[in-house]
Amino acid sequence: MTTVLFGFAAVPVVVWTDAALGADAMRVATVTSAVVMVVNAAFATAVTARRVLGALRGSTGLLLPLAAGATAGAFATRLAPPVLVFE
Repeated sequence: MTTVLFGFAAVPVVVWTDAALGADAMRVATVTSAVVMVVNAAFATAVTARRVLGALRGSTGLLLPLAAGATAGAFATRLAPPVLVFE
């Protein structure tokens, strides 16, 4: 839940508060979001019981949906109108 609230949801807030940075505001927001998600994932891994982590090791149930989402995102980015692209 923390990852969703402070990872993804924070991007528009950071872009708004750092609007003076211009196009770099989106980069700052994206990096901030990524750092928050990595820290949350590391913490969640650290506090999860070893037996649970062992049971999850080698499971590939989410691999296909993750790959499909990444592929769809990559194609959507290539088709995005220029007004959405910050340079």
